[in-house]
Amino acid sequence: MNSIATEKITAAHPSQCGTLSLNDLQPGDHWCEIYRDDAAHQRDVASFVRRGLELNHKVLYIYDECTRPTLDAVLSRLRGEGVDVDARISAGQLVQVDARDAYLRDREFKPDRMLELWREQTDQALREGYATLRATAEPTWAREQFPGWERLLDHEARLNIFAAQNEV
Repeated sequence: MNSIATEKITAAHPSQCGTLSLNDLQPGDHWCEIYRDDAAHQRDVASFVRRGLELNHKVLYIYDECTRPTLDAVLSRLRGEGVDVDARISAGQLVQVDARDAYLRDREFKPDRMLELWREQTDQALREGYATLRATAEPTWAREQFPGWERLLDHEARLNIFAAQNEV
């Protein structure tokens, strides 16, 4: 299994933190970007998504109502750079998923269920002939304190292990 998530780096030596770019990520890396500038964040996410499309990765973009404007800005930026976003969406290479359908099925966050989603999406990407799964998500939904939200850090820790063991 191969996929890339954009939440936290697990494969970098501490001396490399701050020198890595999104283009340095490899399957098994798990990246976390902390940002204050929306435009810079949108640029970084667009670069991450574009690179995945170029490398024949299936790209999963998980968004929520708070991050929908970021998703729209990223897609607009990609279109402006010449990426045929609509064709990639139609082909199934670029998939948009609402966080409520990913993290919050039944309005509750369950880490086991979320890890199963990562497994399913990775397996599906490989069956469809993509080199790997590349995913980006922002857990802004946790601010609403849905049942189980307090297990988000547990999920992140487990996702780090899963990513390292499965190059996810």
